Amino acid sequence: GPIESLYGFNAFDGIIQIYTKSPEEMKGTTVQMGGGEWGTLTSAVIHAGKVGKLGYRLSFGEDQNQKWRDRDSLAFRAYRFNAHTEYALPGMAKLVVSGGLADMNKFDGTMVGLGNTILNSDVQLPYANVAYERRDLTVRAFWSGFFATALADPHPLLVGFTRVTDRAGSSELAFDGNTYNIEAQHEVKLGASHRVTYGANYRHNTFSCNCTTAFAREDRLGFYLQDEWQLTSSLNVVAGFRYDLHTQIHHTVSPRLAVLYTVVPNHTLRATVSVAFRPPTRFETGEDLRAVTTGFPTVSLVGQNGLD
Repeated sequence: GPIESLYGFNAFDGIIQIYTKSPEEMKGTTVQMGGGEWGTLTSAVIHAGKVGKLGYRLSFGEDQNQKWRDRDSLAFRAYRFNAHTEYALPGMAKLVVSGGLADMNKFDGTMVGLGNTILNSDVQLPYANVAYERRDLTVRAFWSGFFATALADPHPLLVGFTRVTDRAGSSELAFDGNTYNIEAQHEVKLGASHRVTYGANYRHNTFSCNCTTAFAREDRLGFYLQDEWQLTSSLNVVAGFRYDLHTQIHHTVSPRLAVLYTVVPNHTLRATVSVAFRPPTRFETGEDLRAVTTGFPTVSLVGQNGLD
């Protein structure tokens, strides 16, 4: 939908929001297993319950499949663990604490920017989350990590002809990234037709890799305001804006406006005007790799600072 001001500076045309089932909805134990071609296997075990005001959900899963170009070789295998707790508080509020880990000990894929290079990687994606949720107020903090070691192999047709290395000549790349985020959002109803939402979020990112020039950090601070105005039963106007500060680029104002007209039930026309931005990634500004090709001079693959 059009309520993109609430979800970040580059969510200019709506977002997909995934709601997982609560411990109450998943009460008991669920076991799922499946399989298919190319060695595809998928499995999950989930146990959930409620003790007094405390609800909990524990889950474990495993997925794997084989390579398309060699169906006898493993291309992907991931283990996932998650723990989720909810504690009921007065006033229809709740305290949520959760955390988990996705551990891919086999990942065979490509990376944009490395040309004809295949990354055979070990990847770990941990996270932790704590939130206070009420019908009109949410305060949330989370951390997520990205840790990977990757061997930058050339495409099978180019083995022995070209390779990608760091500045020391190694084709083994090590990635280390962290995201820390805290946000607060409050909703107020003004009369029968206006619903105003405002909030702020702060994000701190760090990233290091032997494929970049140096350790990098960035800070982002955003403020937003949005009004949903129900003019008639079939006409709704949503207006909002964001003001964002970023350590690598100038401050940015992002206005958004959407008009929604419900022609008949379940059929809506939407007209939207939005402004958004995407700051350059650390890899785009700080990439530092070498392309070594037989019979040709070594080429440096470097990022560019000062990107708009």
